[in-house]
Amino acid sequence: MMAMNGIVKNSGLIAGRHLTQISAQNLENYGNITADQLNFNITHRFYQQGGTLAANYFKFSG
Repeated sequence: MMAMNGIVKNSGLIAGRHLTQISAQNLENYGNITADQLNFNITHRFYQQGGTLAANYFKFSG
């Protein structure tokens, strides 16, 4: 689980075997985020350019 008050910027790899959970105001993803389950709680802006999101289950809230 990753909780931030500002921006999470990923240009590499964020991986979890079962769960990857990110809570932030802003998420900018240029790399790869992967897990069996991805949970994103983004309150302002989600930006995806290139990179990949890979999961069997994906939950996005804001």
